Amino acid sequence: MSDGVEQVPNERQQPSSPDAEGSAHPLGHITVGYDGSDASKEAVLWSIGAATRHDGSVRVISAWKSDNDRRGPSWVPHREPSAEERAQALDDGQRALDIWIESLAPTIPVTASATLCEGPVADVLIESAPGGVLALGNRQRSRLVSYAVGSVAHSVMSRPTGVTVLVPQARHRLGVAAPSDVIVGVDGSDVSVKALRWAVDAFAESGAAIIAVACAAPDASPTGMLISPWTLTPDEMLERADHVVMDAARNALDQRPPGASQVSIETRAVVAHAEEALAEASNTSALIVLGATGASGIRDRILGSTAARTIQRSVCPVAIVHG
Repeated sequence: MSDGVEQVPNERQQPSSPDAEGSAHPLGHITVGYDGSDASKEAVLWSIGAATRHDGSVRVISAWKSDNDRRGPSWVPHREPSAEERAQALDDGQRALDIWIESLAPTIPVTASATLCEGPVADVLIESAPGGVLALGNRQRSRLVSYAVGSVAHSVMSRPTGVTVLVPQARHRLGVAAPSDVIVGVDGSDVSVKALRWAVDAFAESGAAIIAVACAAPDASPTGMLISPWTLTPDEMLERADHVVMDAARNALDQRPPGASQVSIETRAVVAHAEEALAEASNTSALIVLGATGASGIRDRILGSTAARTIQRSVCPVAIVHG
């Protein structure tokens, strides 16, 4: 993934004061959806690690429907519970959650709450993190195929604002591991520039390399059709991708507020299908960041193609920045 590489420095900004971030940092507070699965445990561990870097906090929400829902934690009755059973399930669930969180010995505030809900679980999670970061486990190869296409995660992905992070069951400890690459997929859309700007705000002072990547699909054309008499040559596709990624990097840096910390963005333009290039990059990256919607080789919504496939194939967490 190295067809074209450039550095875009942000020369006009000056370093911020040590206290500039505080609780306002993009990863200063993270809400996590927890259902007792291994995937959701990984999401909790990732969130604690990420928030620890910024002296932040984490809120763990264990929510499940009060009717006969077999997907909840093992201590939830698998039938219509009575009022007493609901109360006991809440007590048991809260106790088990508190004990597990305490065993992690976090060095930042971590609160946990177990709740029964009458409506969709996704609504509870979204309301718990209005406009903020919400982390979920990514069950890539479970019987549900992928958390990304599960009902809860699918509903959460439709939230209008905020950032949703899908954490796989490995390589989750972004906050405590050595800094690594943060890859941002850009496609010329406003929301992809917003995703790049979020990544810059979140990782400018972390030591991680921020890399913006634009991909030109080998079978793309100027009209967006897969088959076209005006198919571009590889050089033309690479040139177009290079313009896209350079413009995105400049726009993201131009939108930084005065006094923000100095940062540079590495840009890469490649001829490849986006999900393939991003999946490959995930092997050596701490995080992949994508916009919730955007353009692709066939002009479809990114969550219907690139983002969904990337979430399924990525071995590192994937952050979806909602428009």
